[in-house]
Amino acid sequence: MTNIDVKRKVLPEFMIPGGITALLLLIIFFVTLPLSLALYMLAAMLIFLGITYAAYKTTCPHCNRAFAKTSTGSEELSRRKEYVRKTFIDRVRNAYGEIVQTIERVRVVPAYCVTTRKHFACKKCQHIWSKDFTKKELPAFADDEDEHVHYQSRSARDLKESLGPPPDLNKFFWG
Repeated sequence: MTNIDVKRKVLPEFMIPGGITALLLLIIFFVTLPLSLALYMLAAMLIFLGITYAAYKTTCPHCNRAFAKTSTGSEELSRRKEYVRKTFIDRVRNAYGEIVQTIERVRVVPAYCVTTRKHFACKKCQHIWSKDFTKKELPAFADDEDEHVHYQSRSARDLKESLGPPPDLNKFFWG
C-alpha cells in the first residue's frame, strides 16, 4: 500500500481570528456608536475583508505565504463545441411603446467549452504549479436577435378617443 501525501489548502493563520474579530467589532460598534461612525467602521471592515480575501486568493500552496502568487502564463488545452439552451424574450409593444405582452422562447445555440491551464509561481519560495479552468463561452448575439420587439397597431378611432377632446384655442390664446 502506498502512502499518498495529500496537501490540502489551509487558510492563512490570520484569516479566521481576524474575520471573527472584525464581525464582533462590527456588532459592538453598531450597538454603541452613533450611526455615522458605525458606517465608517462598516466601510473599514469591508476594506479589511477585501484585503483578507486578496491575501487568501494569492497564497502559495507550498509555503502558505500571502501575496506571493504570481501568474506566469496560460495555455488553451482544448476547445469543444456544445449546444446549450438559451432563453430569448420577445416583447410586444403597442403604438405608445408600452409593453403589452412578453413571450419567452427557448432556442438551442452553439457554445464553446474552453479548458485553459494557468501557470503560477511563488515569489517567496519559487514553487511552480498549474491549475486547469473550464468555462463556457456563448457567442455574442445582436440585440435585434436577442430581443425581438413587435408593435401592435391601434386604430385611428382608439387613438382619437385616448387623446380626448381638442383644446379650445380661443380660450387658450385670449383667456
